[in-house]
Amino acid sequence: MNKAKKFFKVGKNSLKDFNKFIDEHEFVYRFLPMEFLLDTIHNNRMIFTNPSKWNDPFDNFLFKILDIDPKKSFTSSLFCQCLTTNHHSEAYWKTYGGSGFAARLKINTSEYLNFIEGRENQFWIGKMEYLNETKLIENIKAIQNLKSDLSKSNVSNSFLEAFFYKRKPFEYENEVRLLIKSKPTKNGLKRIKIKDHSFIKEIKLDPRMGKNEETAWKEHLKKRNFEVTKSHLFKEKKNNLTP
Repeated sequence: MNKAKKFFKVGKNSLKDFNKFIDEHEFVYRFLPMEFLLDTIHNNRMIFTNPSKWNDPFDNFLFKILDIDPKKSFTSSLFCQCLTTNHHSEAYWKTYGGSGFAARLKINTSEYLNFIEGRENQFWIGKMEYLNETKLIENIKAIQNLKSDLSKSNVSNSFLEAFFYKRKPFEYENEVRLLIKSKPTKNGLKRIKIKDHSFIKEIKLDPRMGKNEETAWKEHLKKRNFEVTKSHLFKEKKNNLTP
């Protein structure tokens, strides 16, 4: 594993890094809107996105500084899925719930990563390095040949070095990025079919969800053999705070 950035390409030469990551993180988590949850469980697929579709300009700028047709760059062939090692986060519920609700998938790291590795020829895993904005810009400007390397057909180390930086205000995310290189798609989405959902060990429902919604979702998901719970983040509990 790259010591400074903690990213590596999955393969025979990185078995030690791969196994170390799995040993350190028995589970990883994916927060997503309920409509995306339905897509996952009903269509049996996991979605990876070309980062050019992301909203944060600091996350997708590498995909927009090209001097050539983006289709000639490896960047059009990259698709990413964002996970986290943070199992509980009020900010995540708000971010992914939007005006509705969200769900959190508890994923067995070993089972899921081995599945992705078996499906994709080029696959990277990276834990984000969080820097203040000034330092992040300085570090990226110091990366040699970054802009010219983006014009090539093969994924460059300079790109990977920059891709796994993120701004300090997002440090709460404890984000892990899974990055794959595949054929470009018209809509910027890569859908990976899955035979079953056995690597999903639990679905946790949004703590803001009302009792009726909670009951309906639990009934629906349990029919598909998922273990389902609801976050108690906002549930009132007895405590010793009263003087």
